[in-house]
Amino acid sequence: MSDTEPPLSPHLASYLCPPLAIWLLWRYRLPWRGGKTVMLLLFLLIQIILGILLMTKAGWTRVDWDGRGLPGDLRWVLAAPSDADWKYSDRKPNPNDPAHWPGYRGARRDGVYNGPAIRTDWDTAPPKPTWSTQVGGGHASMTVARGRLFTLEQWAEGEVVTCYNLADGRGLWRHAYGGKFNDKSAMGGVGPRSTPTWDDGRLYTLGAEGQLHCLAADTGKVIWHKNIYDAFGTRNLPFGTCASPWVAG
Repeated sequence: MSDTEPPLSPHLASYLCPPLAIWLLWRYRLPWRGGKTVMLLLFLLIQIILGILLMTKAGWTRVDWDGRGLPGDLRWVLAAPSDADWKYSDRKPNPNDPAHWPGYRGARRDGVYNGPAIRTDWDTAPPKPTWSTQVGGGHASMTVARGRLFTLEQWAEGEVVTCYNLADGRGLWRHAYGGKFNDKSAMGGVGPRSTPTWDDGRLYTLGAEGQLHCLAADTGKVIWHKNIYDAFGTRNLPFGTCASPWVAG
């Protein structure tokens, strides 16, 4: 071993203590000009990549990939809600509330809103928040009917159908059935991908792993349930089940 090379023990210590590695790289001479700078940059790059991989493996962060298969955003993974986070509403929902959005993109699935005019001059008159609440992971949108707001979330215990009071944002009922989903292709992260559908007092939901439920919209009682992949003898898509239920007839 030459005089310019650190012994084995400092090498090992440098992996366990990155600041020590930086000091060692700066202390020992390298045979080419600019070698210290290049080695320091390479070392820091390796440490950053390893740090991201370790935090992602531990579930602290996630990398969102774009449609081209390239890394997009690096995000912190928020703690999933649990029973302790569920706050029940002490008010009765108003069944005559005119707000009505019974499913994905509205009643006709065309994304057209025909209710009272909405002000769009938010720079001069921004909307004032009425309430806010914590929800679980996923990509489900909101369904509104008879003074209630419905959605589909992934909690610590798995997928959960939730119903909130439209007046105060607090819970009315929740139905948990397990089935945690995590997109292995890293294109969408965790949780359900579809939006509940309300029809004639019933709520229809389809989870990311194919769990299809029909629930009483007022109480959350299960009317019927089946797994569509078991029923048709097939398997899930890599990125999960994304279709929102459609009620015909």
